[in-house]
Amino acid sequence: FRAALKAGCAVTFLYKTGSNRIRQITPWGLLYGKGTYLVAPGEGKTKPALWRLDRMHDVKLSDGPTNPPPADWSMDAYAAQSFGVYQDTPRDVILRFAPEAAQDAEWSNFHPTQTFEKQPDGSLIVRYHAAGLWEQAFYLFRWGAAVEILAPEELRTELCTLLRTALKHHEHAPQG
Repeated sequence: FRAALKAGCAVTFLYKTGSNRIRQITPWGLLYGKGTYLVAPGEGKTKPALWRLDRMHDVKLSDGPTNPPPADWSMDAYAAQSFGVYQDTPRDVILRFAPEAAQDAEWSNFHPTQTFEKQPDGSLIVRYHAAGLWEQAFYLFRWGAAVEILAPEELRTELCTLLRTALKHHEHAPQG
């Protein structure tokens, strides 16, 4: 992919998903998260999508038509929209950490847009603007009752769904 990124040329590959199709795209960048993702619009598209490298097979440089990023497109700006790698509508997030978790939360890197507000009771308000509700809920899961999601409601709902799923899975003794 390095050669394709540097040269601005297209690549073809077999993308192993339900449809296992041959794809041809022009890479715009790479994102690293739980896995490595190629950032590139799909065929006939103008907005970038994420392509998992572990699903790409038989990758070859292509002399086919290219779809370069617009002149004002920035990989840093694209990456900064999300909490992790998943892209959706960014939202204003407001979290309150209990006094016993405030120092640990203040040392954490939630997002490049984060701000901290120490409260008189020792709690900490964290604010940032990001997409990727599932990734955020998964990250906040570790804080347990020491974090309160003040906004957005959709993030609170996502965390509740994650908690219910984990509880349903673990509340019964293993069989066998």
